[in-house]
Amino acid sequence: MKKLPVDYYLTLSAFHLSEETFCCFGQEPVLANNFASYFVEVINVYAPSARHYSIPEDLEKVMQYAMSLGIKLLHFDVRADEIEVLPRYEWS
Repeated sequence: MKKLPVDYYLTLSAFHLSEETFCCFGQEPVLANNFASYFVEVINVYAPSARHYSIPEDLEKVMQYAMSLGIKLLHFDVRADEIEVLPRYEWS
């Protein structure tokens, strides 16, 4: 039987992103969404292939943090807890 890969994901507050970034996600690297949350693939922002994506600075900071923890998937949710080491943005 083939082993299935197991990866880690992190649920964190959507307020670690600016309102503009959260509301205007493109098709990639978003994998799924609903009205209050997005699942986003962590992109290696240091890799040359990352230039293919237009990653806003606020999202890039979160991805760098996620990479340092070995996280492969981010779940941004407006009801989730905030992480102290990441910036928090005020929304209108």
